[in-house]
Amino acid sequence: MKKTAFIITVLMFMVCGAIAAPRFIETTRRANIRAGASTSSTLVVTSRRGDIFQLINETENWYVIRLFSGQDRYLYKTLARPAAYEPSLPDTIEARREVFRAWEQADAEAKREADRRYSPDSNLKRNLEYLQLLVDRNKLEIAHKYDLQPPDLRRIIVEGNLKGW
Repeated sequence: MKKTAFIITVLMFMVCGAIAAPRFIETTRRANIRAGASTSSTLVVTSRRGDIFQLINETENWYVIRLFSGQDRYLYKTLARPAAYEPSLPDTIEARREVFRAWEQADAEAKREADRRYSPDSNLKRNLEYLQLLVDRNKLEIAHKYDLQPPDLRRIIVEGNLKGW
């Protein structure tokens, strides 16, 4: 079931990508990424200068991006600019496997912390919201640790899932 859902997700992503080529933005300095289009919205994570994110949409003042949790996140427009993106993956399969293992550990860590802070039995909504926030934070840290752009990290994860790492 899990594998079928993953394959369907990958196929949907490929079809959507074939319809419209993805656009990307690059942060021009450290930038706060928020849960909503307001500076008073929850701070999800702080990006580094030069981080590249896939652009989902934009408003007058905000870029809408999607991080690793699948939730829309918001980046103030003056902190980023449109950018070209060329994948740059680690050369060796061993290096990509190491990144994949770090990704899986980040998932497990985020789940443990979210369950510890908000029991899913008593507060499932808060648990899931906090889990999504932790996933985005932890996985951007992985991208930074391995000097990868978020789209590169996603490519490695797709490869790892397809190859059964």
